[in-house]
Amino acid sequence: MHTLVYLMGGCSDEVRSSNVGKVNKYNYFSSEDIPCWDVSPYTFTYDPKRNIFAKRANALRKRYRHGAVTIGGNIWVLGGLDSNKEWVKEVDMYDPGTDRWLYIGDLPTEFKVSDFAIYAAANGEHIFVMGGYNDAQMEGGGVVSSSMAYKLNVQQTLDRYHQDPSSTQKQQILVLSKISNLNDKRASINAVSFSHYIYVAGGYTTITTTDNSRCKQPLDTVERYDMTNDTWRYVAMLNTAKANVGLIRYGDVFVAVGGDTAAPTPSSSASCLGGIDIRAVNNMEIYSPLDGLRATWTNIPISPMDGRMHYVVFPWKETESILIFGGIIKGPEGCNCYFSSDKVLVYSSLDEKVMHYKDSHWFVIFSSLTIVIFISLTVTLLRHRRCKKHNRSADDTSETMGIVMATHDVT
Repeated sequence: MHTLVYLMGGCSDEVRSSNVGKVNKYNYFSSEDIPCWDVSPYTFTYDPKRNIFAKRANALRKRYRHGAVTIGGNIWVLGGLDSNKEWVKEVDMYDPGTDRWLYIGDLPTEFKVSDFAIYAAANGEHIFVMGGYNDAQMEGGGVVSSSMAYKLNVQQTLDRYHQDPSSTQKQQILVLSKISNLNDKRASINAVSFSHYIYVAGGYTTITTTDNSRCKQPLDTVERYDMTNDTWRYVAMLNTAKANVGLIRYGDVFVAVGGDTAAPTPSSSASCLGGIDIRAVNNMEIYSPLDGLRATWTNIPISPMDGRMHYVVFPWKETESILIFGGIIKGPEGCNCYFSSDKVLVYSSLDEKVMHYKDSHWFVIFSSLTIVIFISLTVTLLRHRRCKKHNRSADDTSETMGIVMATHDVT
């Protein structure tokens, strides 16, 4: 048995600039501040043991800055943005066994989000969606981060779907319910779990500047959601305020890999509309949830990561490694541009604290597709472990970032 990693969708721009002034239907700068004009529908698998990429069936639609989780042996893909910078309402499900996509249902407007945290409950009942940028909040003059959280009942949704798979009433298929709001409004976040708790760390919240434009400000706060009591509470803060953190569970500890921080460019002063200066945060923090409310985040020194950000992270316990896929790298000073990366970075162990590039066949075999596969936050990361009869173990959950990535155990 070995593991396959699934990567789905993403932004396929080779060079991106936060100075590009293209707007969406609300006549406002797009939510990510580094726009993407070329969005990918592609699905690939990566075999970390054999170091090989392979193409799978295309997704039913293009999307990036979306979320994905593995539950019941299938991969569910929600939210995100499309090529027109519109929020995607369609919820799709992918079956790795048949390499087939299904269009399940539509999200109501208030539940359409991008840059959110997503988590699949270990018991297979619910998918949780937390925070993000919400479509419903743009009419007032720009995108803002959200504190809203909700859950999708997977089995009840599938029951409705199978009653009439060809139904055109897609908004009546999904079984959704709100849960308690986050304490902070935050977007560009990821989730990780321990016991009956879900943790979210950092992210961007929205502030209003003196000229009434909206800027995003990085957070250092961390919140824990109690799935039993439907309550949120703060736990120990990160040592560095940041967003797009590669948040994973590695054994019995959480690892927060890198991230980024943003501020207006000098030329734009207090306004966000003149451009956003986004810079990588080159650190790693460790947290032990076993210590309960006494737990704190500890900085771990790491070698330089070439300034990359908006990547996805996968813990590969078999080799005591952390794999970092794609991302963007800030260009030369003054250009306010970002170059997409086609590299797979390997953090070889927490003990050795060594980071190096993996000599990936992806670059050789799929060189013409590298920009399509891995770009910034656009592929979503999930661990997809598929066993006989689609059973899942208690800790077979997934965490997501912008890209879509999943792992699948093959016998």
